[in-house]
Amino acid sequence: MVSKKGKEMRRELKFRAWDKVARQMIYSVWINGNGTIRVSPNGNPEEYHCLEDKRYSDRYIVMQYTGLKDRNKKEIWEGDVGLSSLRPTIGEIMWCEDQAAFRMSCRDGFEKFTCDEALFFEVKSNIFNKVNLSGEYYGL
Repeated sequence: MVSKKGKEMRRELKFRAWDKVARQMIYSVWINGNGTIRVSPNGNPEEYHCLEDKRYSDRYIVMQYTGLKDRNKKEIWEGDVGLSSLRPTIGEIMWCEDQAAFRMSCRDGFEKFTCDEALFFEVKSNIFNKVNLSGEYYGL
């Protein structure tokens, strides 16, 4: 893709999946050429679960890497929970379909989440690991 300024734009597309059965995060997730999502619980690309298969379609929750890193250089993923020192708040990183953008969901609603905001964000956990952040619990 080429930007308006004629520079090529690149963002690393990576995915992870929460395994509801094993209760663990899996980082061996990819989308093949025809758009099928595949998850490899053991990291072996020869052994995978295809999410179009009804046996596995409800087992995993797939999340995308935002392409951003927090102030500690840790990757920020959809579903991550952390602290923002820019606006002292706790928030969850979410994909907003209607805005085609990642946003931070916090007590006061949604906040924009850009490269600048990422510099002030610190990943603490994700929505599947219940961690107490200032008296609040996150998780399913």
